[in-house]
Amino acid sequence: MVEGSRARYAGGMAVIALPLLLWLLAPAPDAAGWRAHVEALAGAEDAESALRLAQGFGQRGDRAAALRWAAEAELRGAQPLRVAVVRGDIAFAAEDWVAALSNYLEVSQSAPAMAYAQVRLWHSLRRAPADALADTVDVARVRTFLTRAGYHVPLTFPATPDRAGALAATARGHAALTRGETPEAISAFYRAIALDPTCPEAWRGLATAETRAGHAAAARAASHLFLSLDPPDTLDTRRVRTILVDDARRRGLEKARP
Repeated sequence: MVEGSRARYAGGMAVIALPLLLWLLAPAPDAAGWRAHVEALAGAEDAESALRLAQGFGQRGDRAAALRWAAEAELRGAQPLRVAVVRGDIAFAAEDWVAALSNYLEVSQSAPAMAYAQVRLWHSLRRAPADALADTVDVARVRTFLTRAGYHVPLTFPATPDRAGALAATARGHAALTRGETPEAISAFYRAIALDPTCPEAWRGLATAETRAGHAAAARAASHLFLSLDPPDTLDTRRVRTILVDDARRRGLEKARP
């Protein structure tokens, strides 16, 4: 699974309230566990419970129930942007790319620090068939927003990713970094991403190159996309998570950990 499994992707989520954050990152319950969740949460009257139900039903493919609970959360006073994130996730699960792009763009523009919405916006753009967006989504506007936020967006997304080619280009990028040729390295990692936008090694390399180039926003964006692709849980992956958390703290997006 790509696009940030709930169990692994935590970067950029600090601006989402803690209870919903814990729900998003928790392993999905089995059928019996889900029924117990529904029984417990359906009897509650708070907005948080409604948001959890909306998210859970969306993940299970019951879009109608998910949207009903999202609307209920709104009636109960849930923060509008949090409802928009959940509606974006519901649309993403249903592969309704127009609705997903619309919701994630709304959140990203209103809360520029919410990397989760930006990453999902990027993946929605990647996964959406071009004909599905014709005359319904201003793709140029989405691309411009992501680029200004530091995200590299290939000119086109390949119908069939070339992982071998991407890894070869990534190796060339690392070789360029070793020689101290940072611009050449960035170009090589761009080439790797053009060949396979879901290659985590390419995004990790790009994050390193952008950091060396002093491009903080681009390095941060590449790191978020790297984590969203479920890389192996290595020491380096944990280091990237720590770097993002520390960066968020420095920028005042997250309270310091005790």
